[in-house]
Amino acid sequence: MNLGSHIAVAKQLHPEKPRIWLGAALPDIAAIGRFRLLGSTNDEHVAIGIALHHQTDDAFHGDPWFTSRQRRLADSLRGAGLERGPTRAVAHVGPELLLDGALLQQSDLRDTINLALTQIGLNSSILAPLVEGDAADWLEHLHRFTDGRMPRDYHNPKAVAVRLQRILAQRKRLAFSTNQIDLVAGELAVEADRITRTALGFVSDLGEQIASSHQRSNGPNT
Repeated sequence: MNLGSHIAVAKQLHPEKPRIWLGAALPDIAAIGRFRLLGSTNDEHVAIGIALHHQTDDAFHGDPWFTSRQRRLADSLRGAGLERGPTRAVAHVGPELLLDGALLQQSDLRDTINLALTQIGLNSSILAPLVEGDAADWLEHLHRFTDGRMPRDYHNPKAVAVRLQRILAQRKRLAFSTNQIDLVAGELAVEADRITRTALGFVSDLGEQIASSHQRSNGPNT
C-alpha cells in the first residue's frame, strides 16, 4: 500500500487521532527519501501509527483483492512482452499507486491526508529522532509533505507508468525502457477500472479485518 491508503485505514481505526494517521504514513515517507526509519518514539500515537503501517501491509499483501490483481497484471504484462523483472515490480507497485489514485479522487480522503501531513509541522521535535543519520536532512524531507501536495495523477495509468519507469530505472533488473511506457500504461488501464470501482469498499473491509485481528489478539474484554 502507498501512504494515502495507509492514512485512510488509520483514520478508519483511529478517528480524530491525526498523529496516528501520520505515523501510519511515516514508513512510506521515509522510504521515498531513502531514510531508514528506526520505529522508536516516545510519542504513543506516532508509535501506534508506525506499528499499524506494518500490520496493514501484512494484511494487504495477503489479501485476495491485491494478490489476484497482482497475478492478473503480471500475466498480462508478460503476455504483452515485458521482461520478468519489471513485470514483477510493476505488478506489485502499480496496483498500490492506482489504489491511492482512486482514493485521492474522494475529497474527504484528501482532507484526511492533508490533515495527517500537517502534523509534521506541529511535531518536528517528536519526529526528528526517528531515523538514522542527519536529523536536519530528515526534517527537510518531511517538510516537503506539509503543503499537502499529494500526487493527483495516480488514478491515471499513463502517469503511473511514467512514474514507475523513472523509479525502476535506478534498478537494473527491474528497469523498463521509455519505449515500453505505453505498453505498461495499457495493461495498467485495464486494472485501473476494476480498482476504481472497488477501492473504497476494499479499504473499509481491510480496516475491519485489522480491527478484528486486534480484538482476537487482545482477547475478550473483562
